Amino acid sequence: MEELTIDHISPRGFQMTAETKIVEILGDANLSREEAITLALETTVSKLPRDQRPTLKTVKTFALHEGPIVTKVVHFWDIRDSNTGEVKRSTFKFQSLRRTNDRGWELEHHHSFSPGGENLPDSGDNPYRFLSSMNSVKDVRGYIVLDSEGIDLERLSDVLAIVSSTGKQGELLSRIFKWIHEDPQAHSRLTQLSSDDLPGSQSLAAAINYVRYAEALNRFKGMVERNAPEQDFQTFLEENHWLFGSEYSELIDKRTLVVGQQLDFLLRKTVDGYLEVIEIKTPLDGASGLVKDTSHGIYCLGSETNKSAQQVLNYLSTHEAELHQIKSKENLDVSRIRGKLIIGRDGCEAEQNARRLYNANSHMVEVISFDSLIRMGQRILDIMVEQNPGLLEMDSPINSIDRFNPDDLHF
Repeated sequence: MEELTIDHISPRGFQMTAETKIVEILGDANLSREEAITLALETTVSKLPRDQRPTLKTVKTFALHEGPIVTKVVHFWDIRDSNTGEVKRSTFKFQSLRRTNDRGWELEHHHSFSPGGENLPDSGDNPYRFLSSMNSVKDVRGYIVLDSEGIDLERLSDVLAIVSSTGKQGELLSRIFKWIHEDPQAHSRLTQLSSDDLPGSQSLAAAINYVRYAEALNRFKGMVERNAPEQDFQTFLEENHWLFGSEYSELIDKRTLVVGQQLDFLLRKTVDGYLEVIEIKTPLDGASGLVKDTSHGIYCLGSETNKSAQQVLNYLSTHEAELHQIKSKENLDVSRIRGKLIIGRDGCEAEQNARRLYNANSHMVEVISFDSLIRMGQRILDIMVEQNPGLLEMDSPINSIDRFNPDDLHF
């Protein structure tokens, strides 16, 4: 029996204590590799202390290297409490089998180790390479088995740090979205994942859009309340034109079709494909933009609203006059183009009714309030919830906004 004593350095840099490797003669060289491995396992198990001895059927064996002369294997088993049967720890045993002509099969015992313990093997029997190859091991007690090839260890470390702390799911999602944004190949992979799991991807998209839309709607409501400048509304709605409603399919990325006239928004309608000019003004410090005709007791457009409506009418007239030039130059059909003016607040019920009456009789320009945009945004969120009831359990930043009433929409 031959004894060798060597010092070991683990892949993580721990200095190992000296240990003895023992070489045993297993049997005739005519034994097959599989027979030699089985015999080596039986020999190993028989020499273990009784409280560490597994049944052979519970031992998993993996070949790390199968050469013409040397075969390196590792055995894995759980050590259980003899009274309760509870798993106390998992153990790995490394061995080398050498086929020789004169002595037959030789078994060289390397060390045993448990995950997380100090007695780790050296780089020649890299435990991390072994663990990453253990696709058949479903449960290594208290450890996750990963294939390390291609893994970004820095990002993996970030993920593990986040998921090991409670209440940080949002931070993990934020980090994942950031990585997807930075990875040029991530979008195609995400598309493939979405097609493979349509229900899951739809739920995820609904949750993402719901939060994004809810936060935007809350910001918009704040802007309306503080009577933000017209330019602020233009910038905000350019980024969140979904607030105009689902009746629009596209925001046209052109603001000047006629020299000297700059449009706020040009959108294509979903149903008929016709274009619509949307002009944004201000909430008028809470006023409705309508005035009461005391002689008749009715409301009509105030001077500011009427002037703005005439401005939109002038846009429409000029664009229709340049119909053929715009079609030739921009490839846009502005025939039957219509307009929408967003100005002021709802006002009282009589003012709202007067606005409805005006719109019912105006064939070119529709006048709506900023409150109508808020209700449209809320309606879109309500539809999301109807299609994905689980969204109701989410914390929403729009609790202060009234629920949708179809009669409140003026367009």
